[in-house]
Amino acid sequence: MKKEWLEKYRESLKTEHNSTVLTGFNAHIDSSLKFDSSRINLEKVESELLNKVSSEEDLKKVLKYCKENKSNQEVQLDFNPEISGHEQLGGQAGIIANFQSRIGNKSIIYTPFLSEKVSNLVDEEVFYPVIEDNLKLKRVKQGINTDRTKKNYIIELEEESCRLILSDSLRGFGPYFRKSLEEKLEKTNHEIDRIILSGFHDAEGNVESKLMKSEKQLEKIETDKHLEFVSKGEEVDQMMLEHIAPQFTSIGMDEQELRNISETLGVDLGDATLGHVYNAVKKIIEETGVERIHVHTYNFQCVVAKKSYEVDAKDIRRGMLFGGLAGVSMAEQGELPSKDQIKINSEKMHINRLDELEDFQNYFELENFVETGIAELEEYKVVATPTIIHEEPKRLVGMGDVISSGSFMTEIN
Repeated sequence: MKKEWLEKYRESLKTEHNSTVLTGFNAHIDSSLKFDSSRINLEKVESELLNKVSSEEDLKKVLKYCKENKSNQEVQLDFNPEISGHEQLGGQAGIIANFQSRIGNKSIIYTPFLSEKVSNLVDEEVFYPVIEDNLKLKRVKQGINTDRTKKNYIIELEEESCRLILSDSLRGFGPYFRKSLEEKLEKTNHEIDRIILSGFHDAEGNVESKLMKSEKQLEKIETDKHLEFVSKGEEVDQMMLEHIAPQFTSIGMDEQELRNISETLGVDLGDATLGHVYNAVKKIIEETGVERIHVHTYNFQCVVAKKSYEVDAKDIRRGMLFGGLAGVSMAEQGELPSKDQIKINSEKMHINRLDELEDFQNYFELENFVETGIAELEEYKVVATPTIIHEEPKRLVGMGDVISSGSFMTEIN
């Protein structure tokens, strides 16, 4: 059966990408480095998950927590760590904008604070919306509007296949469009195919007020929108679920983010089997009213969508397969791939076990779910795929953004 799934992954590469996508709101610099036990000794440190790290001792506590729990975490940075790494474009909006451009889509990015340092890392083919007499799309370097730059530090724990993000702040940042652009937003309903937004978790100052402002803007946009969810603690997560998520067509998240949202909603995700994920996702759909939720885990990907969702289940699956293969291709190369770099390396890539699909099929008494990954249950379309695994990944940061955005855009091409 793994051979059949491998062939499905190959088939997804035949998709031609020719859509227009708008991304926002967060773009910054990521400084990435590998965890080195000889430089950071965790032996005598207690494991603890903190929302903010204010010292090297705090940093060690959170690192040990990530290591012991094999958990991806993002925490606020409140001191200047004496670490340095490889610098690259970060932030969901930035990563997705570059990736979408590289696979052939017309890519537009909007971030309220665009510095020269960040613009230098955005691909030349990516556009930025500029207001002159009317709304115009110009090259990113023509949109520079600040000299302030946010810089995050990412520590990758390779053996545990997880990472810790130390998130800097950008004073005044709000995840919404400036007023002059807001007035032109309704035009995007016919000129842009899909919109992918994130960065709501980075709101500075009066967070709820800024999320409510964003909520009002999002209500004006009819275009299908995808929220790439980033968890920021129960209080902010609850605000995003209340004000932001209901304005979206789709939400994407990894297992840890699903677990955090589930706890906020009082749902026990358990050991995150496909069945548990399905039940948790149904609850989120009921609470927010979104039509589609995409969860990517180490063992499988899963999309649960309302039956009324306009995209056919086979196209949803094709998108998931392309997104998954793009993510693992990035892991192999260590950088965002272009369309011709997305391919299967049969020596280092393999299909994960099909146990989750088999158990789901048996529990719900489905036919051919292991072969197709497609089912209709209750009021939902359920699409699941086994993941494709790379034995020696060079980069994990940004994989979720590539998988989610690749899936969301490919399913309509």
